[in-house]
Amino acid sequence: MKNLNINIEKVRQSGSVALNDKVARLKSEGRKIISLNSGDPNFNTPAVIVESAKDAMMKGFTHYSDSRGIAELRKALADKIKNWNSGEYNFENEILVTCGAIHAFYLSLKTILNNGDEVLVPDPTWMTHANMVNLLGAKAIRVPALEKNNFYSSIDSLNEYCTEKTKAVVINSPSNPTGAVADKDYLEAFAKFAVERNLFIISDEVYESITFDNTKSVSLASIPSIKNNLLLINSFSKTYAMTGWRIGYLAAPKKIIDEAIKASQYSITSLPPFIQHAAVTALTDTSIQHAIEKMRLEYEKRRNKVNSIFKEFNSDKLRARIPKGAFYYFIDIKNVSTNSVEFCEKLLENKGIALVPGSIYGMHGEGYIRFSLASSMEDIIDGAEGLIDFVQKY
Repeated sequence: MKNLNINIEKVRQSGSVALNDKVARLKSEGRKIISLNSGDPNFNTPAVIVESAKDAMMKGFTHYSDSRGIAELRKALADKIKNWNSGEYNFENEILVTCGAIHAFYLSLKTILNNGDEVLVPDPTWMTHANMVNLLGAKAIRVPALEKNNFYSSIDSLNEYCTEKTKAVVINSPSNPTGAVADKDYLEAFAKFAVERNLFIISDEVYESITFDNTKSVSLASIPSIKNNLLLINSFSKTYAMTGWRIGYLAAPKKIIDEAIKASQYSITSLPPFIQHAAVTALTDTSIQHAIEKMRLEYEKRRNKVNSIFKEFNSDKLRARIPKGAFYYFIDIKNVSTNSVEFCEKLLENKGIALVPGSIYGMHGEGYIRFSLASSMEDIIDGAEGLIDFVQKY
């Protein structure tokens, strides 16, 4: 056999997906597993969205569609970005419908990067942010995003790691895995840094609707001066509980969209039109906002319950910083273990509780574990109490 692609050989399988697969295997073997490792909302997609897809299929929207995305959806997305994110985008040539946020991220990188380019990626962050860069022959430069800085890279650190080879910088707010939300002051300083360094900004905003304590998720699209630098990524997965539908979008300057569409056409051709019609319903049906808020309130209720359990435990063995957004706790276990993979494996084996080791999100994620709120209240309570029992005996 001839040699395989050296870039793909350097990349590990997705740690979270591999863990999901392991949990599924254990469940199929009859093990009772409390699954708090998933980033998949445990809510059904709102019925009106499902019915819209069914109606579109029955009307014959089951063939190829516009490779940019159907015009009705792009118009609805432009309106959404204007009303929700305070950004102005032309639906005709500045929005591209994608197969989820991962595809949008792939298209962004494929469009702007050449071999050897560098991309500043926070550490810790969702593993795709770094691995996709490396997969495409560029180099992800991990910039510490420490808890003392709200799990975002300081501007000083960004300047320190930026070189002549740096082409882009990635940001994710609200953050997976940390639950942090970047405030407006930080985002303005971040934008200023990127513009001064002439960098593209790839902003992953998929958790924008899930924030707590009246915290507002500020979109970088709201800063007009950086529009020529900004590639805005989002999806329907988290906000509308549509992870399996695989639909997202990229909003960017016309020059970028005109090139990104080539990579999209040669990778997926187009998105199923019945899914796009369902996405239009998600954006325009007046009942959907109530469904979104109902899910957000449930996540907040679960977050508060976990917080009360950890406060009652009141031990430095587990230090659980209260998340302001997304649906994850990023729990400090360094006083118990400095090997998060080993810790999570033993927790799964001994207590049947599945959490994600922080080290898969980067070296600065070591000593943390990710606890997902995307599960039932019963499982979340049992998981939090089981975790406490486990660390007391660890």
